[in-house]
Amino acid sequence: MKTWEIILLVIAVILVLYIAGTLYFFKYIFKPSKKTQPTTKKAMSGVKRVNENEWYDNCKKEHLTITSFDGLTLHADLLINNNNSHNYCILVHGYKSHRRSATLESKIFYDAGCHCLHISNRSHDESGGRFFTMGDFERKDLVLWTKLIVEKDPEAKIILFGRSMGANIVMETVGEELPNNVICGISECGFTSCQDQLHFMTKRYVKIAGIFFLGLKLYCKLFKKFSIAQSAIDQLKKCKIPMLLMHSTKDNFVPVEMLDKVAAACASKKEVVVFEGPGHCEACAVQTEKYKDVINDFINNYFFYKTKPSV
Repeated sequence: MKTWEIILLVIAVILVLYIAGTLYFFKYIFKPSKKTQPTTKKAMSGVKRVNENEWYDNCKKEHLTITSFDGLTLHADLLINNNNSHNYCILVHGYKSHRRSATLESKIFYDAGCHCLHISNRSHDESGGRFFTMGDFERKDLVLWTKLIVEKDPEAKIILFGRSMGANIVMETVGEELPNNVICGISECGFTSCQDQLHFMTKRYVKIAGIFFLGLKLYCKLFKKFSIAQSAIDQLKKCKIPMLLMHSTKDNFVPVEMLDKVAAACASKKEVVVFEGPGHCEACAVQTEKYKDVINDFINNYFFYKTKPSV
């Protein structure tokens, strides 16, 4: 073989390997390995979360669906409180998790008198879709869930609550045009953007994946039509509702330093709470009473009143 043919062959092999690596990491990052199932769950550092599945199962509930902007059927369970109130909390689950994963937190809102809507993000549980986007498409889905509640109950007052990836989805959603019925938002251990989070994870856990980062970014944009650069920071600059922003100091999955960035960007009234000691989304399980107090104080100040506050 001539020298130029060898060079072309080497380039072709490298290109094929790079494309294969990009596709592998897309599947690894943006596709659940299997449809998620509700189970007793351990946080990432190994702290066992209380299983509230029995409470969840015993609640009166209604199964709801919406059709996403791109034609997917998305599913949710509405836990119906017995008090005939117009208060609702939409709970958004985390990365490769399921809609029942936040039942421990949900019970706080339920006990405070809210109906609780547990949604399944796209490609999770029964919800349609072959991949998820860690925020870009899901923010549009969450807007539709708020509109569904308002259609069902025009007097509804709505809290948005999210953990981990769900927190990012909430922070990205509050920058959208929302019904006036959406009163406040709560974020726990949320990241600044999908791109920032992937940078952190590749540097810390899968260094080789960093080689494929550019290819992954281009593949998502050109072929899947979403952006991993979609930013909670940019969206929070447009936020008009009060926000509770929480994080834990020993979070090894989403660095606590991201909290300062999202808090600085938030244009509305905000409360910032740091839990000393717990790991990623462990605060409710580890410091239960403090966690309940933080949530209840916030919703008492910004949710349980007759008129929506100015920001």
